Amino acid sequence: MLRAFLALLVIGTLAACGPSGNQDSESEGASSTAGSVETSNASSVLLRTETATDPVVGPSTVTVFVLNPDGSGVSGATVEVTGDMTHAGMVPVIDTAAEVRPGEYATGAFEFTMAGDWILTTDVTLADGTSLTDEVELNVARE
Repeated sequence: MLRAFLALLVIGTLAACGPSGNQDSESEGASSTAGSVETSNASSVLLRTETATDPVVGPSTVTVFVLNPDGSGVSGATVEVTGDMTHAGMVPVIDTAAEVRPGEYATGAFEFTMAGDWILTTDVTLADGTSLTDEVELNVARE
């Protein structure tokens, strides 16, 4: 009886320490429309990652917006996008995004190699050396 009580006490304590509510990575503090996810980072810079259309297997342009709180673009950043499937065994897709206008960076050779669940990790280094990272989960459909 004492063991059962202690087991329930431990389970209850662990449950209370865990995350609460619905914490979906695309819904927590983010808006998602047609391949677009906005996430605010710890700094005052906002990152927004978009695919040109809903992602499908094959070549795709990934656009990353690096914005100040007032909406103006941040120039001079280094932006790298890494795509990983959520299951083991796949080689990641990595591409550097070039600045096409202030605050807008686009990949040139990004390719989704398989349908399924992906995580896009955007690593941004600002001109002053500040580093930001953002992760976006998305589902890639067959062609």
